[in-house]
Amino acid sequence: VVNAYRECLEHGAQLVIAPATCICGIEPAALAMRGSFLSQTQACLHALSQELGSVPLIVGAYTRALSDEELSVGMVGEDYFSPPQEPSVHRAMLSPYLVENNCVTELEACASFELGSQRFYIDTTELEILPPDGSDFLIRLSDEPWNSTMSEVYDELHSWTAATGNITVICCRSIGTSGGNVYGGGSAVYTPDGKIIMRL
Repeated sequence: VVNAYRECLEHGAQLVIAPATCICGIEPAALAMRGSFLSQTQACLHALSQELGSVPLIVGAYTRALSDEELSVGMVGEDYFSPPQEPSVHRAMLSPYLVENNCVTELEACASFELGSQRFYIDTTELEILPPDGSDFLIRLSDEPWNSTMSEVYDELHSWTAATGNITVICCRSIGTSGGNVYGGGSAVYTPDGKIIMRL
């Protein structure tokens, strides 16, 4: 991450965004329920902050375990249901972080922050969420599986979000495989008119 960050700075980056799972890997599963895992993730974020220059880094990390109560009850319309109790990545909550030189700030998912004169809205889902008025960028840090069969669906979603919200959408995804799912990247930048100008 540090090497890639420094390479981005050499190309004049004013903000660097890393995939949501670059610190711990994809689907930490039962590890995310261990206090040592969560504290080590926090320690890694702080160690990372000591390596940064003046340009901030946005990264996601699993730093809070969901309680059994949060997992056991969900609601769809008027119907209650109990999700499976199998250990999974969803036993931990993905939180976005703004990492600066010797400073780590946890951001709320679906919340705004300012950087210079620009206003950023950050989201950790793949839902049809429009940022509040006045936002210049929407950053999507996703830990959802992505592959070529889903590319058209997600491209339509993010193009619609960009055009409807008149906002630049930056979607940063993970790469790898886990549990039979393919995490194929598919990171992209969508202009306010819904066009893709960059694909990784």
